[in-house]
Amino acid sequence: MFIPRPYQSEAVVSLFEYFNQHTGNPLIGLPTGTGKSVIPPMFMSQAFGQFPNSKFLLCTHVKELISQNERALKRIWPTAPIGICSSGLNRWEPYAPIVYAGVASVYKKYQQLGHVDLMFIDEAHLLAPNDNTMYQKLIVGLRQINPNMKVIGLSATLFRMGQGMLTDGEDSMFTDVCYDKTSMEQFVSFIDDYYLSNLITPMTQNIIDVTDVRQLANDFNQKDLQLAVDKDSVIRESLTEACDVAKDRKSWMVFGAGVDNCEHINTMLNEMGVPSTVVHSKMDDDERDRRLALFQSGTFRAVVSYGILTTGFDHPQVDCIVDLRPTTSVVLHIQKYGRGTRPYYHPDWSFDRLRDKDERKQAMIAGGKENCLILDFAGNTARLGPINDPRVPKKKGKGTGEVPVKLCPECDGYNHTTARFCDICGYEFVFRVKIKPKASEEIVIKRDEPDMHLFPVEHVTHQIHRKKAIPSLKVTYFTPEMRGFPVWLCFEHKGLARHKAHEWWRQHHGDDIPDSVDKAAEMFDQCRRASKIKVKIPSKGYPEIMEYMF
Repeated sequence: MFIPRPYQSEAVVSLFEYFNQHTGNPLIGLPTGTGKSVIPPMFMSQAFGQFPNSKFLLCTHVKELISQNERALKRIWPTAPIGICSSGLNRWEPYAPIVYAGVASVYKKYQQLGHVDLMFIDEAHLLAPNDNTMYQKLIVGLRQINPNMKVIGLSATLFRMGQGMLTDGEDSMFTDVCYDKTSMEQFVSFIDDYYLSNLITPMTQNIIDVTDVRQLANDFNQKDLQLAVDKDSVIRESLTEACDVAKDRKSWMVFGAGVDNCEHINTMLNEMGVPSTVVHSKMDDDERDRRLALFQSGTFRAVVSYGILTTGFDHPQVDCIVDLRPTTSVVLHIQKYGRGTRPYYHPDWSFDRLRDKDERKQAMIAGGKENCLILDFAGNTARLGPINDPRVPKKKGKGTGEVPVKLCPECDGYNHTTARFCDICGYEFVFRVKIKPKASEEIVIKRDEPDMHLFPVEHVTHQIHRKKAIPSLKVTYFTPEMRGFPVWLCFEHKGLARHKAHEWWRQHHGDDIPDSVDKAAEMFDQCRRASKIKVKIPSKGYPEIMEYMF
């Protein structure tokens, strides 16, 4: 029996509320490993009850995701009228009321799909605004048949390198974010509630030098990068360290910088006594599937890949990621390390018992994976930030933007400056410990900083501000000492500002998101009042409300 997690139910409700009020194309943001695949079938099973003649399409880019999504659908709705359209899976069933498809298989054959009412796009960050992409051609074709077709996107990353939020821009397919649990605080809560596995990372002794590697618009030059990484000394020193640090880890994923580099890494791992296999784009699908099945069965301890397993590969037992692929892509950075955040609950624990936090913890311990070790030889965390609070790299000459870290005196692991206990050995830090300013690594999961403060709320005021061309609603929270903390709600702006206003409204009102500041002011008295607020008060800059408690 399928029992949805609370946030999965909230996501589905948000979709129905959105379509009751709006006519756009919404996005849902959930971190990798939290179960996005159940959202479409939960929504469709309810929608079919109201609109039995509807047709739904779920599209993705790899066959592995199609198979995973089909399994999720059948677990929730065993009698669902589903068809699969995928050349990689050798299935072509376009006439079913629900079609799960690979975009490469259907974008030239959209007419066979016919009238589609609603289309889901998994890994929506891959949908580029370029009119020549497969996704855009498919959408244009389907809208020739049904101009009113709606598109829902799901992703762990609601932004695209160099282009901002997926809702930004006049040519963006998506208009709004209707549900988002990808913030730093939400990500940490998933870990603390044992819905995700924690990522820990000791300071590696070896870091790949990419000083002379040229950068393109979205990443390093591939030819230069492979020359920098695919050196016997670089591979051997890194893997020797990995074999020592990760000797007790059972299931490794290793990311290389190119096909040849992956082959060399695989050969060296086997020479070092780590049973390993390799998968890459030059391998036919059957051979790749065979090798992955052997890895998942435990025959191989490690799998080495380039450009294959960053999305669409679901193996919760992965408890070690060895990163030998430097990147400047924040999206790739998050997707790679997301392979390790999936929790592994022991199969003897039935799913309905995992509703309780303590039982999830015990099931995770019984499964043998309490966390995932990240060995970042590529320096990606220092370059791009923690995966739950990433940053786009700054231009040359503008500084590295590195966040200071502190080393644990017991195990030499590195932690964020705010950590009270070492993620690796549990050592309790005494604050004022000296920070090492140029450590080669950073934390991969960021937590609350010590400048967070909790305040009780005495009363709340609101006021419309019309000083700029587009008005905003200023909401001020006052403490018993009459200290005020304001937040500006920008319902009439675009992009992230509007998204933040919508998130505030959902927390305080729940539905009927206003499309103007004047309407928000009229409805303000219907909003519930926060009893406490968590405020970040930095040494420089302005305080910022980070959380509302009711």
